[in-house]
Amino acid sequence: MIGSVPVKFTGNAATAYRFKQLFRHDLMKAFMEQGQNMDTDTILELAFVMKCQGEGFTSEQFNQLTEDDYVEWLGGMDFITLMEAVPEIIGVWADTSKITVKSKKK
Repeated sequence: MIGSVPVKFTGNAATAYRFKQLFRHDLMKAFMEQGQNMDTDTILELAFVMKCQGEGFTSEQFNQLTEDDYVEWLGGMDFITLMEAVPEIIGVWADTSKITVKSKKK
């Protein structure tokens, strides 16, 4: 929940691609340069993409998204409560970005 709004965030291998597709800048570059100190705009944009993924958006639905859809979503959120959720948003993204493959070499 973000305030009184239920939000399901999902991150996966497509998150960075969808992010760049919609917002035209590189999420991985921002993450590598800024780590968990990413700027607020990037974090909120990431939250929007992960929210859409959590809602099960299809490729067609992602292709139809605009920045106006993002702004409309933000308009329905309480800013302070959204800012309080930033650690969780980053946490979801970081958890899906971890490498879980173990080396076969001993």
